Amino acid sequence: MFRRSVFVSLMCVLFMGGVVFGQVNIEAYRKNTFAYSNHLDFSLDAQKGNSFSQTYKLRYRSDIGEDPWRGLLITEWQRSANDQGTFSDDGLVHLRSMLTLSPGFQWEHFVQKQWNKVLLLEDRFLIGTGLRWIIEDRPDRPECAVGVGAMYEDEYYTSVSRIQRIRGTSYVNVTYPFGVSRLSSIIYVQPVLDQWNDFRLLNRNELKIQLSKEFYVAVYAHMDYKSMAVQGINPFECKTGVNLGVSF
Repeated sequence: MFRRSVFVSLMCVLFMGGVVFGQVNIEAYRKNTFAYSNHLDFSLDAQKGNSFSQTYKLRYRSDIGEDPWRGLLITEWQRSANDQGTFSDDGLVHLRSMLTLSPGFQWEHFVQKQWNKVLLLEDRFLIGTGLRWIIEDRPDRPECAVGVGAMYEDEYYTSVSRIQRIRGTSYVNVTYPFGVSRLSSIIYVQPVLDQWNDFRLLNRNELKIQLSKEFYVAVYAHMDYKSMAVQGINPFECKTGVNLGVSF
C-alpha cells in the first residue's frame, strides 16, 4: 500500500506540475548486467548532418549497486575528421541514479554534460528525474520498457546564444533476444513543454552480438529530427557505425 501511494503521488506531481522527466538517449546504453561491472568499447562510425564526418570513439561504462538502488556512470570521448580535416573535443559525461519502487517500476535521477563540435554544440547541461516501467522482461519474449518525464536543458551553440528550456521526454524501448544476439529499437518524443510545436523525434537501433563472455560487437543506426532546429543546424541527422567492446 505504501509503495502504491508513493507511486500515485509521484505521478500526480510529475503530470500535474507539468515537469515530467525520464530518459535522454542513455536508454540505448542499458544492458542486463551484473551489479558491479565495467564496460569499455571502441567504435568507428560515419555521420551525415551539416557535413560528412568519420568518428573514432572510446566509451567507458560503470555499474554499481544492487536493487533497490543502482548507479550508472558513462563517459565518452571521440576524435572526428570531416571534409576540412581532423578535429576533436567531442564528449559526454552522464551520471544516473536508479531506485526500484516496486517490481518493474524505477524512479531515476540524472545529470549530464555534453559537447559536440560536429553538431555545432558548444555545451549542453541536463538535469532531471523520471519514471521507467518494464512491461515485459522474460528471456523467451521480447523485452518492452516505456518511460515518461521532463528535463531542464541548458545549451550553447556556435550560431546562437544561450538556450534554456524544459523538455518532456517519453520513449518506448523494445528488445528482441535471439541466441547470443540482441536487436533493440528505441523511439523518443521530446517536446518543449510550453511550446509543443518545438519537438525532437529520435530513433535508436542496435544489433549486438556476443562473441564470447567478455567480447561483443554491435552495429547501430541512429536518426534524429528537430522540428525547430537552431539556425545553421540540419534538422535531420543520421548516424551509423560499429562498436567493438569488452566487459570486465
